[in-house]
Amino acid sequence: MGDIVERPKSSGLPHSKTRGKQKEHVFQRFPTNIDEVAQNAVWREFCKKLDSNEVNVGEFTINPLTTVPITEKPTRVVPSVRVSKDEFKDAKQLLEDLYPIKNLDLVPPEKYEVPLTYAQEYGWANMPLVKPKTAFEFPRQTCEITQFAAAYLEAMHTTPFSKKGFVPRYILKQQAALRAADAAATAATAAPAAVAPPQPG
Repeated sequence: MGDIVERPKSSGLPHSKTRGKQKEHVFQRFPTNIDEVAQNAVWREFCKKLDSNEVNVGEFTINPLTTVPITEKPTRVVPSVRVSKDEFKDAKQLLEDLYPIKNLDLVPPEKYEVPLTYAQEYGWANMPLVKPKTAFEFPRQTCEITQFAAAYLEAMHTTPFSKKGFVPRYILKQQAALRAADAAATAATAAPAAVAPPQPG
């Protein structure tokens, strides 16, 4: 059962109609002050309900010696099993029949009609259900300007639309040599003249 909690008084005016009425009682559904004994009783009833609703379908056991948790791979090889030459030739012939050389570069959906392993089931049907319409395709096209730009880029190794102009390498070398010569000349003129030492008389 829940507790009965008193509702706080309304802050009305002194001459309001609510003044002088009796206190209203509100039933609180979820009590907040429950001791541990009551909590244990509620938990005990809950556990009894769970036990009464359980259905025993029988014991379930697993034999670890015969259980295979992971499926075997199709290329699994047991080294302890010996294969004769005739069996090896037959297996090789069967392999060549199933996997011809011309189909080595094909993907599994192009080789087989159905997936052979569980891993091949994911992404097996990767073709679109509806073929794309050519009316909504805009392939890359060229014109005289783009052809000129491609030829210019191949010859000059820069685009004609760049803001910085192209300078050939030999001109850059000439400019560097001129700057080095100017720097050497400036250093020679700025250095003080060498004074010859006086000779003994």
